[in-house]
Amino acid sequence: MKIAIIYSGDLPNNFANSINTIKHADAFCKLKHSVTVFYINKKNKNGNLHRFYDISKKVKFHAFKENLFFSLEGKFWKKIHFVIDLITNYKIRYLFDIQKKIAQYIIKNNFDFVYARNFRTSYYIIKSGIPIVVETHAPNVKNPELKKILALNNYENFKISTISEILKQNFVKQGMFKKNIIVQEDAVDISKFENIKQSKAELREILKLQQDKKIITYSGSLRKGKGINSLLKIAKELENEKNIIFLIVGGPEKEKIFYQKKVQKLNLSNILFTGFVLQNKIPLYLKASDILIMLYSFTEKNTVMDLNTTSPIKLFEYMASKKPIVVSKIPTIAKIIEHNKHALMIKPDDILEIKENVLLLLNNKDLQNRIANNAFELAKNHTYIKRCKNLLKYGKNQQNMINGILS
Repeated sequence: MKIAIIYSGDLPNNFANSINTIKHADAFCKLKHSVTVFYINKKNKNGNLHRFYDISKKVKFHAFKENLFFSLEGKFWKKIHFVIDLITNYKIRYLFDIQKKIAQYIIKNNFDFVYARNFRTSYYIIKSGIPIVVETHAPNVKNPELKKILALNNYENFKISTISEILKQNFVKQGMFKKNIIVQEDAVDISKFENIKQSKAELREILKLQQDKKIITYSGSLRKGKGINSLLKIAKELENEKNIIFLIVGGPEKEKIFYQKKVQKLNLSNILFTGFVLQNKIPLYLKASDILIMLYSFTEKNTVMDLNTTSPIKLFEYMASKKPIVVSKIPTIAKIIEHNKHALMIKPDDILEIKENVLLLLNNKDLQNRIANNAFELAKNHTYIKRCKNLLKYGKNQQNMINGILS
């Protein structure tokens, strides 16, 4: 099959939706399909996208240059664009929109199936009749572009893919038919972890990490809502445990510097920052660790995600690493894993309880092995390959279009 993947912005970037989209492209490719990723080049970025995302070189990329008006960025231009969109009901944007050209290219070149993280291009694809699955984790159904495609729910070639029943019900309230909504959790490329043959000691030598320390690792974004402040508090509580260090993997330089200054103010010496690392290095850091930690906070404002609907990619990476996990107990995580079976789940913002459970886990080898092994087995059910097979299955409206896909 000839599959088009549509991303809404520029590549490469470190956003979770970018990584998630390109990992889907890689999985479709592994399923023996011809895959092209379409995106908008706004800043003339250079670099090896295959290396950045750690994917097969068989995945093709096709960039379209954004027109001048919509390339202008910054708060001032965002306000200008917003006012124009409000006055014209997006008519100007649709008139000059480069995403319409992307859709026209896909239609003209006879692609068989489209997976999209983009509303505007999807609008044209849906009306063309090409089978399409639009992935959205957006809790805000008032987005005019989302409402515009939800209004096309009578098109049999169109399905919505999302990650929670709450989001599904939001779309249903907007008129989307239940039968046209696919709900499945996010995923992981488990092979990236299974293919690592080095021991923990060998990985630490490669990564220049201390051999004689218990390493508690967080990997991911450093933006608000990701629990970094809670992590610093835990590190402060455990600063007298000289055999423990906290490793924070990832994050852009600006955010890393912000938290490094906080660490200095707290006079902490048990926290290390790697800064940004490529995708292929993340499994190495996770498998070199003793414990993986993922904290969420209900007290932080202006967070980057909705705690009631998020399905963190990081959770599945942690599970695939076969390392014990400490995680905040929020509803969307509690429906995937069980406390004391796949992880130790702690009430958000309860620093004392988090500290106690970290120490409990570090001092109980049997508990470590049991929850790590259980989590790894569960991760096998949440792979990008399985997710993409489902997308292909549900994305078709005629039986003759799915022959051979599920084999």
